[in-house]
Formats: sequence, structure tokens, C-alpha cells
Amino acid sequence: MSTINSKDYWEERFATNNWQNNHGEAQTKFFGEVFIENCPKWIKEEITENKLTIADLGCAEGEISSILKKHLNTNIVGIDFSDSSIETAKKNFPDIEFKVDYIDNLSSTFDVSFISNVLEHFSNPWEIAENIAKNTNNYLIIMVPYEEIDPCDEHFYVFDSNNIKMQIGDFELCSFQAINCINSASLFLGYQSILLYAKNGKNIHGDDIIKNTNIEKIKIESNYVKHSQLLINTLFNEYQITENLSKQIDTLQADLDVQLKLNEDLKSSPNIFESKYDNLYAYSSARDARLLSITNSKSYKLYMNVVNPIIHFLSKTLKKIYRTLKALFTFHFCDLKKEILSPFGKSIVFNKTKKTKKIIHTMSADLKGQKVVFFPPTIDWSMPLLQRPQQLAWAYARKKNVKVIFLTRNSLYDSVDVAVHLSENIWVCNADVFDCDTINKVIDGAKEVIISISWTINKTYLEKVNITKFVYEYIDELKIFHFYGEEMERDHLDMLKNADVTVCTATSLHDQVIDIAKKSIISTNAGDYDFFKKTKLATISPLIAEKIKDYKIVLGYYGALASWFDYELMKQVAKMHPDWLWLLVGVNYDKTLDASGIEDYDNIIYTGPQPYVDLPSFLTAFDIATIPFKINDITLSTSPVKLFEYMAGEKPVLTSKMPECLKYESVKTYSNVEEFCQHVEELNALDKNDPYWSILEKNAKDNTWDAKTDEILDALT
Repeated sequence: MSTINSKDYWEERFATNNWQNNHGEAQTKFFGEVFIENCPKWIKEEITENKLTIADLGCAEGEISSILKKHLNTNIVGIDFSDSSIETAKKNFPDIEFKVDYIDNLSSTFDVSFISNVLEHFSNPWEIAENIAKNTNNYLIIMVPYEEIDPCDEHFYVFDSNNIKMQIGDFELCSFQAINCINSASLFLGYQSILLYAKNGKNIHGDDIIKNTNIEKIKIESNYVKHSQLLINTLFNEYQITENLSKQIDTLQADLDVQLKLNEDLKSSPNIFESKYDNLYAYSSARDARLLSITNSKSYKLYMNVVNPIIHFLSKTLKKIYRTLKALFTFHFCDLKKEILSPFGKSIVFNKTKKTKKIIHTMSADLKGQKVVFFPPTIDWSMPLLQRPQQLAWAYARKKNVKVIFLTRNSLYDSVDVAVHLSENIWVCNADVFDCDTINKVIDGAKEVIISISWTINKTYLEKVNITKFVYEYIDELKIFHFYGEEMERDHLDMLKNADVTVCTATSLHDQVIDIAKKSIISTNAGDYDFFKKTKLATISPLIAEKIKDYKIVLGYYGALASWFDYELMKQVAKMHPDWLWLLVGVNYDKTLDASGIEDYDNIIYTGPQPYVDLPSFLTAFDIATIPFKINDITLSTSPVKLFEYMAGEKPVLTSKMPECLKYESVKTYSNVEEFCQHVEELNALDKNDPYWSILEKNAKDNTWDAKTDEILDALT
């Protein structure tokens, strides 16, 4: 491939259908719909009523140009530097003008310049924006990813509240929005920001526009921050309850930090576990119970609903007074005018409280009369690789009259303020806002409430949430969980006896509990068949396309690289067959990869973790999809999710002799290096008409998440 984001690079992407195969068309349409739905109403009216000309810069194949034309009914010109994309755009949308031009050196001037998801591809986006502004008469509208957690290789700049420009040339920022785009219909899992700049801060009639930037973090002088905080503390020092609650929360955070440090020690020295960390689970469980007790207490709610809003109201008021006085005494009368015209003492917290009440009311109405599946907090919803809880949540939500509540602690990948309505049937909620009382409010009118617990530490929710049915997910040997010990074993036993259904993901797990659990079933992991079916049409990721082309066979693996991974087998195969390539995609889970020595081999490539949506572009490069795990206590009861994703991607599967892999006719298994290599040769030589492929497809279709949730719901009846 050519240099990323060069003209040649994009010409190749458009000319070879790489753009369509990687869902560029669908994603672009989605961004256009996000803009139309969320941009300020007044700017749409001004454009439509005054027939303002719009340049759609970086228009690709014209999808957004078409959406702008449809909704704004004005003259649109699509502009891109790719000849191939413009040629396609002209064919697809003959009623719209398209032309080849460079966005940072436009040959024409327009009333409105619109640029969507382009500037993040530059290392100097604001310089590009200034050049665009020179060829713009009235408004500059920019859409970019906002606070990207894991930018792709094509993105060279991450936009956040600290680097967004308030002014670009003669244009002033008058509106800012950050829209959560995590949606079942979207291939972009993150936030999009819409930035609207007006020339000299005025509309086309010359009237001042009242700014509505809403940027969450605004930099101000440090001495003013200290001064404001001092005033606030002085005003509210009589609220001892505030101080006491803050201390309790600080103590809990310190406890958590200690636990995380202990956990790191445990990973590096597991042999000291029994002597040093026997009570860690009990300690953590007690901490969570204390946290829930605090957040459900009347004093905490008094602080959050009364004291905290007053503090923030006064803080906002003091800041406004400061800005007003500063503008007055420094003769910045434009700023003074803005402060006078803008709402006085507007409080974010009051708005948030109002927003929370509105969401609770909306959720209550949405869940009324429905079957609700409730997931207590375990992992972040937005983590790059979807895990069993998210996959089950999506599958439950596809059922008729079923709604899902998924709690998140915003640990690493999530930033849910109150709650996000991901799809018609899924609510992802901030666990700190949705305490047990709040959850009980929103589920009060539900027909049935099923709680799904896969981590015993969430036992507190069983006592405090008004549930109808309890599903306990026994998904792995307990010893792989954080804080494993005697307390966890006791809670595990208690859950087995009380759960309406215990779901075991492996036969060995089921054998352990069949005589203990009230009711138990085997329901293995599964794969997202519809998503991984796209592998056949996907284009190989540019990250690896050049690196793999000279090898006879590509042996692929994606997932965690940990102590149960057979690095020695991999090295032996790499030595025996230098024309075979190992391609590893995933997380260096416990740092065992660092000491394995595999990175010394030219024919072993490790790419690190990749976004879930990009996995088909790596899986399509595999000739043989492998799971080379050692056989031990952990893998004897492992049901690998990737097994079924490999199947759906129509890749031959080769694994070690894990019991859960032996169940499927399409999976070839090995006992040693020689047998591994023999199976590689056999699978690679398969004819396209071989019966193996129909067996593989059947195994994939029989093991979908929809099928697994059907099994669980049937067991509950």
C-alpha cells in the first residue's frame, strides 16, 4: 500500500473497492444522518431558506452530499482529491455536482463548507481548517471523532475539549456537540463532535450568534480556579456531611488502588497467593457492599441532589461574575456582551439532575410490561473485543418484548454520564447513578426481571434489586477470576443453590455442579454469525497486507496471549516451516509474550489488539485459524468464543485437544507438533467442493448467540 492518507493511498482504496468492503459507504451515510439529526435547527433553516451553497469536502463517493441535498434542498458541490471516488459519485448521484479538488487549496468559494470525518486524517488539522475558512463566506461545519480511545492507523489527530479551537481565522465557534454513536446500526463505536463556526460570530444577516459551545472542560487561569475553590469551601464548610462522604469515597478509592496493586503482584508472583491474599475477595466484596450502602443512603442522596447542585450553581455563578468583570475592566466589550446575553448562573448539575429524572421516567415507560434482563457491572460495554456479556445482551435484545439493562462502572472504555439508549431495547447505565433504589424504580412496571450474574462479587444486587428470576453464569474455572479464594467459593456454592438456572459453558463445569445446582444446563459460548460472515468479502487490513504476501501459509490467531498459550509449539512450527507465517492479533494479557521469545522469529508477527469491527479484515488473511492452547485445568473447561467466529468466517479450524473443541466435526485437533503440521497441510489442500465446508457452516449456524439465549430463556420456563 502507498503512504497512509496520500492521494495514491485513497485512489487505491476507492479503485479496488476496499472502501465498500470495509463499510465506508455505510459508515459515511451514518455520519450524514447523525449530522442531520443533531445539528442546530436554525442553521438548517438558514441554509434552506437562503439557498446557501454547500461544499461537501472530502465527499468520497457522495453519500453525505446526497443526504445534504435531500434534507437541505440547496446547491451541493461534492469535492475530493480522488479521481476514482468522484467518478463513482457522479454515477451514483447524477443530480449533484462533483469535482476533483484539494480541500486545503480550493479553487472556488462557498457559503458553507462542510467536512465530515476528514480532518482526523491530518497531523495538522487546524491549518487545513484555516485554509478552508479562507474560501468560506458564512459557516464552517466540521464533524470529527471526539476523544477517540483507540484511533485507527489512518487517524493522526485526536480531538478533545483541550484542543478544539474557539476561533479559526475569522470564524468563531458558536455550537459544539458530542454525540454518542454507539449504535447497533453503526460501525463507528465512539463519539462524534459537530463543530459549527460562524464568520465573525454572526449569522448571514449580520446578527450576533449567542454561543452554545457546551465544551465539557474549559481551560481557565489556575489562580482563578484556586480562588473559586477557596470561596466555595468557605461558603460550605458547615456541611460536615459533604466532608464525611468525600472522605469515605476517597477511602474506597484508596482501597481499590491497593487492590489493583495487589492484583499486579499476584500476576507476577502467583505462588504467594494462598499465604498472602486469602481474604482479598472477602475484602473486595465487603468494599462493594459498603459502596452500595453509601450510594443508597439518605445522606449521600441529600448531598448529591441538594448540596452538590448548590455548590456547582455558585461555582458557575462565580465564574460568570469573574468573566464579566474581566471583560469590563479589560475593555473586551464583545465578551461583555456575550456574558450579558447568555443565561445567568446556568448550572450543569441542575441540568444533569433534570436529565437523570427524565431518563428514569423514559426508562420506566420503556420497560413497563416488558421482560427485562439485567446485567450488574462486570466489564465496560465499549471494550474493543466484545465479550460474552455484551453478546448475550445484544441477543436478548433481539427477542420480542425483551429489554436489557447493562450497568457499567466506566472503568476504562466507557464514559456513560447517566444512561445511553443504544438501541430500541438496550440501556447502558452508569452504575454510580443507577443505584439499587433507582433500578427498582425503572423496573417497577416490568412484567418480569431476570438478573444475569457471571461474577460472584455482584451478589449484593440479589439482595437489593427486585428480581423475578436469577441466572447464574458459570463461565470459567473460578481460579482465573480476580480475588479468587474461599469466600468466592462459598458465594459460588450459594449462587448454585439459589439460581433458577445455572448456565455452564463447558461440560466439565456442568459435571462439577449438576448435583449441587437447583437447575443447570450446558450452553457453550457462541459466535456472531452475521458479523463474521463478512470475512469472505473483507479486504486484508493494510497493517498486514504487505507483511504476509510472501508466505505459503498464514496460521492465524486472535485473542488473549497468556500463560495458557503454547508459545513453544509456535516456535517449533516456525523453525520447521520458515515459509509458514504465524499472525497473532490480541492482548498481551499477562506479559508472558514478552518472555516467550517469539518476537525473535521473522515468520511470527504480533500486531497487538485490534478493534472488534476490524477483526474480519485480519481473519480474512488466515489460511488456517488456530487456537494453540496448552491443556491444563483452565483450558479443560474453556469454550472459546473465537472458535465459532472462525467458523462463521469460513476458515478451517485447528486447535489443541480441548474437550470443548472436540465436540465439533469441523474442528481438527492435534496432540503434538507433528500432528499439528500434518493437519495444516491437509486443511490447506482442501478443495472448495469438499464436504468439510458445509460441516463448518452448519457448526457455525448451530452456535449463534441467538440460539444460546433461546436455550437460557427456555430453561427458565
